[in-house]
Amino acid sequence: MAINRVLLAVLISSLLIVPVSAINFSTDQVLLKTLMKTGESTVREIKVTNTDSQNGDVSVTFVSPQNIIDITESEFTLTSGQTKSIPVRFSTYNIDNGNLMPGVYIGKINVVSNGDNKIQRIPVITEVESQDVTYDTTLSVAPKYSSIPAGSDLSFDVNVINLRGKAGDSVIMTYSVLDLNSNSILPAQTETISLDSGTKFSKTIKLPSNLQKGTYVLAVTSEVDGITGTSTYIFESTGLIGQIGALEDFVNKHFFVLIIAIAIFSLIITIVATRRPANHVDNKYKKSKRK
Repeated sequence: MAINRVLLAVLISSLLIVPVSAINFSTDQVLLKTLMKTGESTVREIKVTNTDSQNGDVSVTFVSPQNIIDITESEFTLTSGQTKSIPVRFSTYNIDNGNLMPGVYIGKINVVSNGDNKIQRIPVITEVESQDVTYDTTLSVAPKYSSIPAGSDLSFDVNVINLRGKAGDSVIMTYSVLDLNSNSILPAQTETISLDSGTKFSKTIKLPSNLQKGTYVLAVTSEVDGITGTSTYIFESTGLIGQIGALEDFVNKHFFVLIIAIAIFSLIITIVATRRPANHVDNKYKKSKRK
């Protein structure tokens, strides 16, 4: 009798438990970009909303070679329609390694429901500058470069402003392109420029022809006497498929011009081909007449 009661209690309990599974959800951030000075910290926030009709577990993790983000509440359950705010703390100071060196640090926050069934990736860009920046660097990039195929040229304008007013400084400029795992996809380019009050110039970087589809970051740093300023631009690569798409766009845009060019070329080939036999027969006739 006692055993039957225990079994009945277990059965009732199992029926009362609502199973937690993968859910549809949304976040209010598509990019987290932060600018800090060495030794500083700041807190940002991500809101996760359960857009499903059922409850579900959600985990939030940061992926990067550098430990610059602390997510205090990384696992939680959302009921249907519930929104939860997750504090994300950025810090340029690490207990083990001290202050981060000035530069650009790339990573991503993965928001996941039930394993990898549902996942959203939020790119994270952290720019760390020296305390007293002497040169401020800004980037100007045309909207057409926000999504480009592999093997394309990435062109941009660099504006370097002298903040300390000292003329004739030599500024070391470094240009890098990184993926969301902080891996460089091509060797960094470095040049030294001489500035007075400031200058604006254009640069072009050739992307690798085998660049995979994904999100990438153009990082530009300026350094004078060990003092570093930073600037970044995020863009998408459509990969090799994008190259095919770009070719299709070109054909569609210049379709009639290409048809006319092909027709003219075919006509020239036809004329040349028909004239050769005629000349050959005429020469044979002339030779037989001489005999």
